Amino acid sequence: MKKKTKDPNKLERLKRRISELEKAEEQYRIIAENTNDNIAITTFDLKAKYLYVSPSVKLTLGYEPEELLGRSFFDFIHPDDKKVLLPLLKKYLDMKIKKFFGKEESTISEVIEFRFKNKIGNWRYMQSTVNILGKNLLAITRDITERMQTQKLLLKEKEYYRSFLSSLNDWAWEMDMNGIHTYSNSAVETILGYKAEEIVGYHVTDFWDENSITPKSLNLLNDALTAGKGWKNVIGKFKHKKGKIIITESTAIPTYNSENKLTGYRGIDRDITKRMKADEELKISKKRLKILNSILRHDITNDLAVIKSAINLYIDEPTNEMLNEINKRVNKCLKTIERQRKQENFLESHSTLEKYKIENVISETKRNYPNIDITISGKGTVYADKEIYSVFENLITNSIKHGNATKLNIIITTKDNICEIKVCDNGIGIHDEIKIKVFDKGFVHGKNGHTGLGLYIVKQTIEDYAGHISVEDNEPKGTIFVIILKRVIKKYGKI
Repeated sequence: MKKKTKDPNKLERLKRRISELEKAEEQYRIIAENTNDNIAITTFDLKAKYLYVSPSVKLTLGYEPEELLGRSFFDFIHPDDKKVLLPLLKKYLDMKIKKFFGKEESTISEVIEFRFKNKIGNWRYMQSTVNILGKNLLAITRDITERMQTQKLLLKEKEYYRSFLSSLNDWAWEMDMNGIHTYSNSAVETILGYKAEEIVGYHVTDFWDENSITPKSLNLLNDALTAGKGWKNVIGKFKHKKGKIIITESTAIPTYNSENKLTGYRGIDRDITKRMKADEELKISKKRLKILNSILRHDITNDLAVIKSAINLYIDEPTNEMLNEINKRVNKCLKTIERQRKQENFLESHSTLEKYKIENVISETKRNYPNIDITISGKGTVYADKEIYSVFENLITNSIKHGNATKLNIIITTKDNICEIKVCDNGIGIHDEIKIKVFDKGFVHGKNGHTGLGLYIVKQTIEDYAGHISVEDNEPKGTIFVIILKRVIKKYGKI
């Protein structure tokens, strides 16, 4: 039998291996003692007792490592967090048993968050990365209390922010870089008729008025979204869920992510529909008042010139004829002033359009002319305001005073969304050369003419209703004023 030869290098290799292990252990010790993270090894069972705890635990939790050794990890865990962590530990144990019976083990690394009671009794938020280390568990843990408190503060601020936005009467929104809404407060339902969830996920142009969607407006939107500057007091037109046009004034600021990259915009739109309409009505009113004042000055100046001449003649040759002329002109001035005052009141009272039954309006106006034969046929409901009464009063008065009419026939017909009203009289008619001027401001014709304001205001009022008025001959004689107005149509059935 051959004798075994001794390996002279075996002892040397063993010494080197021991030296390497000692160096590795020293490096691990240095890391464990100087890291801010807690390094711990626990038993791999439902108690999870501490076998090793790094010195850093004193800095984070106030304990000496020796105070934790032999104690269960769960002695220091918040009761609510135990309900989550115990099932997780059972999962680890199940995998340990599978390994014991020779079943293949999956690589496991769990990141868990929990509350740990420190030495002075306060709960600290901790985050651990747990791995299986042979028959034990290795946990590397760091204190995330400040991070959690910051997150809670941010969440609270976000909830306050959302609550504040929900209380606004203005439409608050957020959109991404593509113009897709990512948030909307509930005020949008009051303004546009849509619930917030009907806005989120849709492009801003999905709610624009169709007439506002043009290549130019789309380019302007795209430029605004990519510029990253936001905008202020931009006027826009949206279509309400029920179809009406809503005008808003929009202001927005850009939003950025943590890397300072532009992510979208946050803004507020205010409904200024009524304000814009009021501004437009004010412009029209000022324009008309300017015309009224101009006509008033013109008429009174002419009458005062006549009065002055009559007074000079009376001084030279006192006669009753001159006194009568002076008296007539003074009365005419007073009537002109009163008539202008009434017209001014009419303009100031012009307001939003409502539904009016034309046959009722004319029937009520007819009562002011008991000596005139006025017949009404047909019916229709239109959009107007209370000045619709003045329209027919002016037309009837015009037929009587200037056309010498004794009979009027007013015919109301409807078709589709149009209501046509014909005011037909049996008067002397209007010459063709006069027809094209009869609605002009200040146009006067004949001995009964005054300022020419009545029919001009009638035309302006009808046009304010988005309507139209024209004049034509009646047969065998007389005049017909033709009014076209928008007809009111009910949702179910027609009026």
